[in-house]
Amino acid sequence: MKYNPARNNRRSIRLRGYDYANVGAYFVTICLNQRIPKMQTQPEFDFPTFGLVKNGVMILNDSGKMVQNDMPKYYPDIEVNEFIVMPDHIHGIIKINNPSITNNVVGATQRGCPYSAVAVSLPYLIDRFKTGTTNKYIDGVKTSKWKPFHKKLWQRNYYESIIRNETEYARITKYIRNNPILWGFSFF
Repeated sequence: MKYNPARNNRRSIRLRGYDYANVGAYFVTICLNQRIPKMQTQPEFDFPTFGLVKNGVMILNDSGKMVQNDMPKYYPDIEVNEFIVMPDHIHGIIKINNPSITNNVVGATQRGCPYSAVAVSLPYLIDRFKTGTTNKYIDGVKTSKWKPFHKKLWQRNYYESIIRNETEYARITKYIRNNPILWGFSFF
């Protein structure tokens, strides 16, 4: 298929000119590549899920537990405040607390030394999370008979929103906590 710029030009959904290594809180949603159809009534699927919602409670399967345990905890200036794994996506509030770090550091790069004095950005965290969980999921397919995925585990992009004040933070926290109740259908 020939490249057509009018059709194949993907635009970034990121805020233009914003540095996502800035101190702040970010609401993030990452979706599986294969999403659960809204009218699905069967608890079994031919593609990966992280569990199911039953009576408004998220019940994680083994892959869901893996995803829950793999949120970025290993960076000293990163906090994951609210976080939930849903059957086909995750929501979280990630706080970046980089104290005035510049990228003009001499020595090992972030990739070579995860605790160096280089600012960690939100896109970097999401990339590391997606890569790590995909690799662990592949191991689960090989060793634990998890459902294989088609081409890729996660969607190409992710959704993020900069949390601007305490009111917004409280509203998003409530949404994340109530997400299983809001899940619109139950499998049983």
